Amino acid sequence: MSRPRSGNRAPAEPLGRQVFDRGKTLVDIELRDAWDRFVASDPGLNRLRRGLRATLAVGTTIGVQLLVADALQVTGSARVLHLLLGSLLALNMATVIRQGPRRETAVAAAWAPVAAALGAVLATVAGSRHWLALAVFVLICSGAVWVRRFGGAWFAGGFIAWQAYFFTLYLHPPLGALPGMLIAVAVSGAWVTVLLLTVLHADPRRMLARTVTALRARARAVVAHCLDMLADPDPRRIRTLRGQLVKLSEVSLLFDGQLSDRSALPAGFSAAAVRRWIVEVEISCEELANATADLAGRDRDASAETRAAVAHMLRQLGWGEHDAARTAVIALRKPPHDQVRSVRRLTSSADMLLTTVADWDAGRLHGSADDDDYEPVVGLVGGNLPGTTVTSATGPTGRLFAPRTWSTTSRQAVQAGAAAALAIVAGELISAQRFYWAVIAAFVAFTGTTTVGETVRKSVSRTVGTLAGLVIAVGLAQLTAGHELATLAVLLACIFCAFYVQALSYAAMIFFITLMLGELYGILNRFSDTVLVVRLTETAVGAAAGILVAALVLPTRTRPTLVRARRGLLEALSQLTAECALRLDGRTEGNRLLTDAIRLDEAARQVLRNAESLLSVRGLDRDRRDRHRRVAVLRVCASTARSLVPAVLATRPPVAPELAEACRVISDEASRLAEVPDLRGLRVTGDDPDVAARVVALLDEAAEPPVVLRRRLHRLADSLALLVPRGRTR
Repeated sequence: MSRPRSGNRAPAEPLGRQVFDRGKTLVDIELRDAWDRFVASDPGLNRLRRGLRATLAVGTTIGVQLLVADALQVTGSARVLHLLLGSLLALNMATVIRQGPRRETAVAAAWAPVAAALGAVLATVAGSRHWLALAVFVLICSGAVWVRRFGGAWFAGGFIAWQAYFFTLYLHPPLGALPGMLIAVAVSGAWVTVLLLTVLHADPRRMLARTVTALRARARAVVAHCLDMLADPDPRRIRTLRGQLVKLSEVSLLFDGQLSDRSALPAGFSAAAVRRWIVEVEISCEELANATADLAGRDRDASAETRAAVAHMLRQLGWGEHDAARTAVIALRKPPHDQVRSVRRLTSSADMLLTTVADWDAGRLHGSADDDDYEPVVGLVGGNLPGTTVTSATGPTGRLFAPRTWSTTSRQAVQAGAAAALAIVAGELISAQRFYWAVIAAFVAFTGTTTVGETVRKSVSRTVGTLAGLVIAVGLAQLTAGHELATLAVLLACIFCAFYVQALSYAAMIFFITLMLGELYGILNRFSDTVLVVRLTETAVGAAAGILVAALVLPTRTRPTLVRARRGLLEALSQLTAECALRLDGRTEGNRLLTDAIRLDEAARQVLRNAESLLSVRGLDRDRRDRHRRVAVLRVCASTARSLVPAVLATRPPVAPELAEACRVISDEASRLAEVPDLRGLRVTGDDPDVAARVVALLDEAAEPPVVLRRRLHRLADSLALLVPRGRTR
């Protein structure tokens, strides 16, 4: 969104000055737009920190290892081995050890060199017997996955042990090189531990502050897209606006996860009050978007003057001109603008957003007696939101030897071992010296994935990223050949880019890692076009092995997982509305309601993630369109239910009992819908208004219910009524 271009100047002002000032204004606008996009796309700057952590750890470790090698007079291939093994450990410690309190970081960092030493020793000892090395490789693949059940430190240790085993087996050092390798591991481990506890340590309070900046940037992006939609109510713009709301929701959930560390809060702030602030920011933005959509689409009778006044208010709001935005809101509350219903909703949501932002700026989020009851909803993984593991790990699949009798880590440990064994057999048929790449592709297919659909997507992305990287790696390696500084610079740049884009695109990450490996082959004097082609072939074979095992060995199907995610959303909606009824009856406090709102938000995210991971082919998937409609309706139900929270909290009991009863009717209906066991068991229709009719009847009986609460209950009932179990008759 651009700041209003105001070119009105005094006639006496020189033309050159006018052009300069206008150009400066345009540059300022573009710079602020770019900065907003940057901070909004990387909440808390987690991706930037991850890339910098990896680059700084590897770069400085190379320097430290060179000093140690000079002191010990290590030369030749042994020197290269020390540098590579030390750098590998540094890279893994910087990227696999999760950000957290210093004590947790120190524990994980202490285990990392032990795990690396274990992997290196096993590979060196077993490497002399090929069959033994392969058997240990399969076992270490399974073990590295199985130990994830014990927490982040074990996840890091297992992954580092696996990496060290593979890398040592690949280099095939003699047994006499083992003492020097252990020295390199110890030096790197000690050095990176110091870095992780000092310059690379993430201060929780700063991270939270940066997440606030990202949340406000996302809110401004929503306002900007509202303005665009008002100018051109194209269906594509509406979909884009919905996408912005999803991204805003993700930042909100990230924010809530960071609140689990109380040291992240500014002095005097309350976790419960900040959670309420998060919910109100998100709800006000959703209400603003919905009201703008109504003004752009339904309220076509709104005058051009009213639309211009709304656009002016949105511009001021989007650019953070809060005083001007409040003035514009006041103007919109006067005739003739206040005669339009969507404008009244717009002014209400804009006023709520302005008040919420002002509360943070003024530090009005202080503690209360309820703070001891604060319960974090979202558990972050490495500073990021969790994947679908939480959803897929719950509930049976109804199949023999299915995951209902296996934990996620046990099931994936068996899958990783089976995939590694299959990859070894197939990989050795291609190249007895390069089969490791097939094993790597098979192993990583089960890192960060749970369902068959996710595994397929990750495996395909790895193959595509490898193919694209090989095309560039050939020319890049030739350009840097013989230039050590240029090679090192390219290596570090690839490391930064790989881990910066990891959360955005796995294929892009593999692209940069392939470029890095091309430079590494050059250092080892093993670079050739043939080697890179073999790597691509091995990667494709390993990816195919991962897909085959995921589909046949203890599979977690994506469709049943999506059903569980849907059930989780509807149960969370039922819980929220039931809690609203208790609150309206005066039988509960507000903190539980805020917790339920965040839980519903996370449940909606899980539905969206599982729907995106579902494999479908356009034209062959008969349920594709209906599934998209069901997911869209579920998201609307979730956002509308969350919008009840501030309205209920603002209503002081006792109130008309019909309001609480309306909440219970919605809760019961959501609970019934949650029991539908089949993915296609729900249909989207408009011919079953039973729930909506009962809620409207109760609202009509209530004595002067609050307008906002009445409207939102009505809207939620209408949305939920669109979902009808197949076969239900009126």
